[in-house]
Amino acid sequence: PEEGQTIGTLKFTQRATGVVVEPSLKGLEPGMHGMHIHEEGSCESGRTEGGDTASPSIGSAKQAGEHWDPGWKGDHDGPWGHGHRGDLPNLYVNEDGEANTPVYAPRVSIRDLADRSVLVHSSRDNYSGEPDAGGSGSAIACGVADH
Repeated sequence: PEEGQTIGTLKFTQRATGVVVEPSLKGLEPGMHGMHIHEEGSCESGRTEGGDTASPSIGSAKQAGEHWDPGWKGDHDGPWGHGHRGDLPNLYVNEDGEANTPVYAPRVSIRDLADRSVLVHSSRDNYSGEPDAGGSGSAIACGVADH
């Protein structure tokens, strides 16, 4: 997607032991994509060290901060592990570039989304720390929670 382009929504519904994330997205590359809750409620690009505006493929949503990690576990361990609580299940995008398959995030509540952003990444998340962020790649979409 182009920077600033709206591609759809993610609906979060509280359940007894987590949240259901219902995507309604279009215009993405088919396949699996990492999805994470980030610390800050911003999708701004920020700036590179040289002061230039970051390119969308490298620095998009730089102001979103790191993966949300209350308690500072420091590990990228997936949605069912004991690491970052911001690690969500992978997002499935069909051959038409649409994502509409719900996922379940057992360690997250609706309250956790306040003042945070959710990023979709270019590649599948392998739920490990290697390579960085489970190999999920650069951010390709960002949204801020709307209450």
